[in-house]
Amino acid sequence: MHVVDQIRLALVTLMTPVRTSVYEGEVHPVTPDTMPGLCVWVGNEVSDGGTLKATQRELTVCIDGYAYGYFPDAELSAILLDVETVLFADKGNDGRFFGGLVTSLAYVGATRECPTAPFAHGIIKIRYNAQYQTEDGYGETAE
Repeated sequence: MHVVDQIRLALVTLMTPVRTSVYEGEVHPVTPDTMPGLCVWVGNEVSDGGTLKATQRELTVCIDGYAYGYFPDAELSAILLDVETVLFADKGNDGRFFGGLVTSLAYVGATRECPTAPFAHGIIKIRYNAQYQTEDGYGETAE
């Protein structure tokens, strides 16, 4: 399994205690019964340099939080706080995240939306950049 998939699965596992509804992937089944909830997925990946023996990569880690109602601001802020707390509690003694897969995790930002169709709800899109390294071209092994 590629390191990207290992990171995504570790992220889902970490986020499961944050909210009862956690969905792996970009699509949230938007109903009041599934909120508050999270969609957890990974976005774009770019090479961040490296050597002949190791490739450094940067991956966008995406967590989208959903809250029901016309005034979801407090719930969206609570989701952001919970996500930050869980992610940085995962940091190991070696400074790595996700069980040692990720060498660096940096907060990029969060944006909010409040659609009213098919009903009023809020969305917070939380983004982090995760750096990891593979060795000798083996995409399934983090260095």
